[in-house]
Amino acid sequence: KHVWFAGKLPPELAALASAGVAGMAGLRSVAGSLDLSTGLGLSLSFGLESPEKAKTTLADVQAQFDNVKGMAPLFGVPSSAVAKVGFTSKDSSVIMTASLTMDEINALSTAVGQLTAGMDQAADDPPDLPSLGKLDDPPPPPKPEPTPKPQPTPVPPPPT
Repeated sequence: KHVWFAGKLPPELAALASAGVAGMAGLRSVAGSLDLSTGLGLSLSFGLESPEKAKTTLADVQAQFDNVKGMAPLFGVPSSAVAKVGFTSKDSSVIMTASLTMDEINALSTAVGQLTAGMDQAADDPPDLPSLGKLDDPPPPPKPEPTPKPQPTPVPPPPT
């Protein structure tokens, strides 16, 4: 029912993390746990290079989350689930916790299904665009290259 994991990040992954999320420069490790006993409980710990870096990263991550959490209902994420996301720091780590009840998981699953169905519908009804032909049509035959004009045969100079 519980899953635990931990790992140190190689420099290449740490560079990707710092490029993708503001404030994650200096990320050195990730650890976490999943509790699947009554829904989904999640705890993630991001190990940084120093306690000072953890405090500034915590402020950055919290600000980013505060900026996007109001959009969660637009994507079918229950506001009760958003309210249970938390961020703290301890020593040189930033810790994120979140949990979902089975009802919230089911609501989220339904919303994702509706979003993907809408995407499938949009793919089935593309906008009217000029036709480029079918992808399985054979390519048109190549245009013949013009035949070069015959060159006159050079006449040898008269003997001297």
